[in-house]
Amino acid sequence: MSKDKTAPAEVGIDEIELPPAEAVDKMLDEPAADVSQAAKPQGPAPEVAELDFEIVPAEFIPLDYPFTHDGKRIDGIAVTRLTIGRVAELVADYSNKPFDNFEIYAEMAGLPAPVLRGLVDVDGDRFTEVAYDFLPRVFRPASEPPSSGDL
Repeated sequence: MSKDKTAPAEVGIDEIELPPAEAVDKMLDEPAADVSQAAKPQGPAPEVAELDFEIVPAEFIPLDYPFTHDGKRIDGIAVTRLTIGRVAELVADYSNKPFDNFEIYAEMAGLPAPVLRGLVDVDGDRFTEVAYDFLPRVFRPASEPPSSGDL
């Protein structure tokens, strides 16, 4: 009768052969290789032109609850669409660290993400609605249909 090679082997834990103790010690003493840097492309970033747009790709959101940040009164927030070059930089910046949309919104609004998270709900809802519509596809869930601004 032949043995099924796809079935788990019935081997006792004491029957498993381990590498020699010296090899285990050496593996534990060596630092793990940093593969995150190896996966990143090397060399200078591609050149991106600064364009003088005829229509500014932005929308101004007046705030019901203005606030002061860094000594400046903020009565509204301008949300600006990102260039393809800036989107590529953000993808690279966040490829190995967690982020939420507010990190991207911060780039679009010129305010830190914690400040945007601190908006009062009515202002925050209005802001995130506009900012989400401006969000590049690469930062949207894969199952989401494109908005009218993406066509």
